[in-house]
Amino acid sequence: MKLRLIATTSNPDAIGARVQVTTELGNYYRAVATGTGLGSMNDPMIMVGLGAATRVEQVTIDWPSGVRQEFSDLAADQVIEITEGNATLRQTAR
Repeated sequence: MKLRLIATTSNPDAIGARVQVTTELGNYYRAVATGTGLGSMNDPMIMVGLGAATRVEQVTIDWPSGVRQEFSDLAADQVIEITEGNATLRQTAR
């Protein structure tokens, strides 16, 4: 699963946003970060390897602005675009 976070109130790159992805196999935690070393850069898209899971029970995003969003029952093999404060998301097949 890949998540593209689009901030509207938080900083433009959603740096500091925390994501929890829950499947029947467990919980996965990720955060949007800047480069982790001198002269480095991270991919702004969050990638979560879900193993054999085919469904995602829940995705929870805690934005730097304090907004919390939750989405349930999603296909695992997707690229999902989530906009801060918007109750709908955009799913794209891989």
